Amino acid sequence: MDLGLTGKVAVVSGGSKGIGREIASLLAAEGANVVIAARGEAALRAAAERIEASGGSVRTVVADMTARDDVARVVGVATEQFGAVDVAVSNVYPVHRRGLDDASDADFTTEFESMVMSVIYLARAVVPQMKARRFGRLLNIGSVTMKGPTFGFPMILSHVMRPAVVGLNKSLANELGEFGITVNNIAVGSIKTERARDSFEKRTGSSAASFDDLERARVAELAIPMGRMGDPDDVASLAVFLASERAGYITGQTIPVDGGRTGGLY
Repeated sequence: MDLGLTGKVAVVSGGSKGIGREIASLLAAEGANVVIAARGEAALRAAAERIEASGGSVRTVVADMTARDDVARVVGVATEQFGAVDVAVSNVYPVHRRGLDDASDADFTTEFESMVMSVIYLARAVVPQMKARRFGRLLNIGSVTMKGPTFGFPMILSHVMRPAVVGLNKSLANELGEFGITVNNIAVGSIKTERARDSFEKRTGSSAASFDDLERARVAELAIPMGRMGDPDDVASLAVFLASERAGYITGQTIPVDGGRTGGLY
């Protein structure tokens, strides 16, 4: 199937590791010109070398994608190097485990800036280009907490901010549909990334010596119907489809990639 991504220009935030790196790699494999942005220069370089070794076209920008000026700079690099941006993937993933009693006013403000304003900054930077060409794909990589609270551990900040992004992107989908721009969220479940292992170890106080150990613990804890954790490419495969020409009638949606973990009918 030709996804129509050859020659398209994509910006992927958090593109140096985990899910973001896999999305960038698959976009490049489909022929897109990719700009990956993250804070760590060494990890960005390693991700770019991996993409280039497979014949992909990639540029890197060291940037904080929660900062408006940095977001504008990344989009400027993409435009200068490849042309107007067709696909923008927001993949900002702060995780602060707080309950009401230990979440300060400043925590709520910081989390809003990181998780909601980062999406707005990226949209504002690329939407004018997309409107001019009447094509665009805005995609946010979120969490299953977009679909409902995660019980068992205090995550009030995520439980407030993730649904805010759903409302934001639903509104953007309504505004931008007439310009051929789609806006969607992916609600990610338990995926085998280094971040997931670090988070598990901090929360439980026990070490997951391998991803097999982590997987067994998480599947048992969450009763994941598929009987396994996800791999980054499980998320990336959907992301690349949603970024493609083939997904032009899918917008305003929040789609779980969680092995069936999320309850509810919608």
